[in-house]
Amino acid sequence: LIDDENTIREVLSTALSVIAGHEVLACSSAQDAWSQALDFRPDLLLIDLMMPDIDGVDALDAVRALPGLEQVPVVFISATVDPQ
Repeated sequence: LIDDENTIREVLSTALSVIAGHEVLACSSAQDAWSQALDFRPDLLLIDLMMPDIDGVDALDAVRALPGLEQVPVVFISATVDPQ
């Protein structure tokens, strides 16, 4: 899970780990995710589209460039109300 908003990370982490029983690595930035992705080996990425350091699409490109993570599925998340 990559999201710069602390509240969003907490809510999603709780829902996915406590309620659904998944192991969740919650990262506040793309850089944080890059440094931990190879050790964690995610089965799915949840990525915020709009972050201050790098947008979600670029974050996905960077994570997928790591060995073994080229095909990891992704779900983009966003708090924006703009349908685009």
